[in-house]
Amino acid sequence: MVNLVLLRPKLMAYYALESADNFFWVPFLLFCGWAVGSLHASTMMDRVGRKRVLYISLALASASSSLSCLCFAGTWGYRLFAASQLVSGYGLGGTLEAAYLLMAESCQRKERGRVTIIM
Repeated sequence: MVNLVLLRPKLMAYYALESADNFFWVPFLLFCGWAVGSLHASTMMDRVGRKRVLYISLALASASSSLSCLCFAGTWGYRLFAASQLVSGYGLGGTLEAAYLLMAESCQRKERGRVTIIM
């Protein structure tokens, strides 16, 4: 998120956006994907298992983050970049949800609160 804020002028010039209002959608879509991903991951962890959801979410976040660096200039490149940020947020939401639960399960009962706060 911080990278998007710092790189906003360069990205706006690269994608030929006229105003900052057009760029607002990229971080917004990232956070929307994050919220939906964490909600969906919690139900999927009960069905298919926590490790599998962690691996799938991590692969999804990595692939879509890699895709966002391949976006070309222009309007369609901006739309592809925004879509890749949405999918990346979805994967990050699932990854964090699964990582917290796996860490809490692997720690001793006395240390769970401290370990999850550190994460």
